[in-house]
Amino acid sequence: MTQARRTRTLSRFRCGIALAALALLPTAAIAASPAPAPPFWTAFAGLWVSEASYLDERLQPIVARYATLARIELVAGGVRITEWKFYPDSELARGMSGGKLAAGRGLETVTLSEGWFDATEPAAVQFGPDRGRWLAATPELASGTIAGKGAAPRYRFIATLSGGGHAETSTWGYHDDGSFKGLALFRMRRIDVADEAAQLRALRASYAVGHTLDSRPR
Repeated sequence: MTQARRTRTLSRFRCGIALAALALLPTAAIAASPAPAPPFWTAFAGLWVSEASYLDERLQPIVARYATLARIELVAGGVRITEWKFYPDSELARGMSGGKLAAGRGLETVTLSEGWFDATEPAAVQFGPDRGRWLAATPELASGTIAGKGAAPRYRFIATLSGGGHAETSTWGYHDDGSFKGLALFRMRRIDVADEAAQLRALRASYAVGHTLDSRPR
């Protein structure tokens, strides 16, 4: 082999090594980038059914009883929440349906929220405008806020876990001037993830669902 040929071969070899190393760099960076899940969200992951109440600023019922089913999943670098809500025939449900709900029928809504863990603040999760920014104070307690137009928040959230199988969450609403608007309370019970389809069927039958609003991306 001539000197010129050996030089060309060595150059190709070195170039191949460099390209292989470059190809590995993005994979390594991506693998190392997701922040770990805060212990609260690790414990909160699963399937939860709840009884809920929606109260006005005087703590009088707007909807005395409705139900939710929430699937909370840990994903790479974040958390995904799929939530079904079931409202009985009511003024609130008829208004939400835009006049599409027949008399005596209930309303089902479906939402999807995705939040991302923050490597610079391990207790934080950023969901965006639908669920705001959450901070886990302990493995059993977390709170969230959606910013309002002024200094006051639009919503505050509080979630507590008890015993692994039960949880309580609340959503506090505020007017633009900071005055109290209303409160939703959720008494949650963990169920087996394999029971999701059966639970949805049971809730749809129990609330006589006549219309569904599904805002999940298609």
